[in-house]
Amino acid sequence: MSGIKFQCVLILVILLSPLLCCSQIDIGAQVYIEPGQTKSQIEHWFKTLKDHGMSVCRIRMDETHMKTDDGYDFTLYDLAFDAAEKNDIKVFATIFPAEEDAKGVGGFKFPVSDLHQKQIANFIAALVNNFKDHSALEVWVLQNEPGVGHIPETSFSQNKFATWKEQVKDRPYNGYIRKHQYESEFLFQYTTWYLNWIGQEIRKYDSKTKFHVNNHMIFQLLPEYDFPSWEDFLDHLGASMHPSWHFGYFERDEYPLAISANCNLIRNGAGDNPFWVTELQAGNNNYSGFDPMMPTPDEIQQWMLTSVFGGTEGIIFWTLNSRSVGFEAGEWALIDYQNAPTRRLKAAAEVTKLIQDYPDLAKAKPVTSDVHILFSRPSMSYQKNSEMDASLMRRTYDARSKGGHIKSVLGYYQALLTQGITADISGLEEFDWAVEKGTVILPNMVIIPRKFYRPIKDFVNRGGTLLLSGQSGHLDEYQYNVLQDEDWELAEVLGAKMQEFRAVADRFQVTEQLTGHYLQGTLSIDAAKPLIENEQGEILASTNSFGNGKAIWIPSMVGLGARKFDPIALGTYCAEVLGLTTAEVGDPKVLFQQLASEKYTYKLIINTSEELFPANMLGKKEEVLFKSRFNSATGNLDKDGMLVFRTKNSSFTCIVIPPN
Repeated sequence: MSGIKFQCVLILVILLSPLLCCSQIDIGAQVYIEPGQTKSQIEHWFKTLKDHGMSVCRIRMDETHMKTDDGYDFTLYDLAFDAAEKNDIKVFATIFPAEEDAKGVGGFKFPVSDLHQKQIANFIAALVNNFKDHSALEVWVLQNEPGVGHIPETSFSQNKFATWKEQVKDRPYNGYIRKHQYESEFLFQYTTWYLNWIGQEIRKYDSKTKFHVNNHMIFQLLPEYDFPSWEDFLDHLGASMHPSWHFGYFERDEYPLAISANCNLIRNGAGDNPFWVTELQAGNNNYSGFDPMMPTPDEIQQWMLTSVFGGTEGIIFWTLNSRSVGFEAGEWALIDYQNAPTRRLKAAAEVTKLIQDYPDLAKAKPVTSDVHILFSRPSMSYQKNSEMDASLMRRTYDARSKGGHIKSVLGYYQALLTQGITADISGLEEFDWAVEKGTVILPNMVIIPRKFYRPIKDFVNRGGTLLLSGQSGHLDEYQYNVLQDEDWELAEVLGAKMQEFRAVADRFQVTEQLTGHYLQGTLSIDAAKPLIENEQGEILASTNSFGNGKAIWIPSMVGLGARKFDPIALGTYCAEVLGLTTAEVGDPKVLFQQLASEKYTYKLIINTSEELFPANMLGKKEEVLFKSRFNSATGNLDKDGMLVFRTKNSSFTCIVIPPN
């Protein structure tokens, strides 16, 4: 490589309250318990965890393994809990009630009948009373992977939906019909109701054990997750992150990016609670996965380190041992069929040792900028409900297929990472408009509910910067086109009005630098100033001063354009127009993350590109803690190379930047 760029960056360190710091980062794995296993097998698995530095496990408390004709037999699971206690392993116990004709490996998400709900309550009573005082029990996982994507076709759920729907009063709005997204609106509340109900049943018998749930398919199922409400009854929030199931919007060399974004979403969704990576893919999957794959030892370490630098309080692999029967049999495990550790388990143990050798890592928190990229649950639902059958379309666009809004969010996230800027990702509901400062980006957010108009205006008026792009603001929560209104409340902030959107092409240039996708909007100017004009004199972007802040409007899908074609260009453009301080990484396949404690700033570099990445540091202040595929002589990270180093705070850090 030539033309290497050097930049010195002042790391701003936030003083962290000790009360907010966890004492350790726990690493562990799911021990899959099922009939037929022997005491010696179970004891061997828990000893394997301990021998590899692990301190936590997860156990699926499967009612079908315990139910007898006259009650319950917990003997098999008692053996597991006793083995955990013997090896100082904390247990995350997942409530897993039985369901007739269960079809999913992840379990059902709602009762199928009133009788089934009573049976679930009876199982919870028996289970909790048996295990609540066991010293190994750390957490009740209320449900495995809530979120289903649709309302189940059961009488129980359909009756709940019908009752709820009757309570929604449809009245004309300004003479126009109110259009609801009934199914997604119902699921948003229904999921919360059921999780809370499970927790209330447990609390009848156990008043002290912590509660947890692990979300899955985060980039698809966010509309079902009411994180602010969950904070009232959960003690921490979790995530399942299986690349073969959950990361269909990413290529394999982007999985660290996917995990970084996933952690960011869950960390912010957890609010004041900590978050965990409750399931992380550990081994091969032959049949169980959209994209069957075997993680490499390098990938295991990449995913662990990205999670640690994402702020997790713990990581639990799925699984230590593979199940013996049925779907997933012989898949996913960290040990082989002879119960011996694989290279993946040994690789995981190396990261575990790093965490144990440097306990200050657990006190460090993610270093993020004051740039906030927000998503809208109604926008995600609207796009899902509006998708066209791809087989009937003459041309396909990402904007018209699954995930157009969240892919726009990811486009900005990746683009800013190429500039060394780690933005926060959260929902409109989670973001604290009254407290937060800095920059808010609303990417391709076709629906902005009206209740957020005033907080957005106040945020800009106080001195914040607002960036709208794509179709952001096109509709309100009732799918009404607010852009046609003379008195649209956000028009005052933006200082401009929308003329129209035009379908252009899969790829087009908004400017020589900036790439757009599918739709391009044109504006008429009021108080704003033109930011981008085309050859015909049409205004394609504007900037406006409002109160003490400013608003930038780019009504083209530049987030999707960046995600598909050129994230570096969007990152550079955003840094310029938003006035951001950068520490350029300059390669979308290089992940650069930071943690800060009171004493140190920790930095992670992962290179998944085919290019050598020059990651040598200048000076003698950097202490390398972990390295893999790193050539100390040349300072290059090979493909799949990783580097963790730290510096004492209040120092300048110089890193080598590859050319754009």
